[in-house]
Amino acid sequence: MLRPVLRTLQEQQQRAIKQQRAIKQQRAIKQQRAIKQQRAIKQQRAIKQQRAIKQQRAIKQQRAIKQQRAIKQQRAIKQHRTQGLKRVGTAPLHQQQQQEEEEKRRRPRREP
Repeated sequence: MLRPVLRTLQEQQQRAIKQQRAIKQQRAIKQQRAIKQQRAIKQQRAIKQQRAIKQQRAIKQQRAIKQQRAIKQQRAIKQHRTQGLKRVGTAPLHQQQQQEEEEKRRRPRREP
């Protein structure tokens, strides 16, 4: 009678040990999954941040390029105006003034 009782006790102990091992394995698997998920979330956040930074840089570059173009245009306009006034007959405005002066010279002055 003792042998079957011992067997059952040994079996119960082995079963308990197996259950504990299984529980530990499940816990370890859950922890690993959680760690993997956290890593994936961190990576996604980092990727999003990098994308946002790249977008901001691109926007800044575009703004700077637009500003530089506008400045160049304004300088070109100013140069054109000043060159037109300095050089005789190069700017259309100056040509118009010359024509008006020539017409005044051709017409005799009327004295009252």
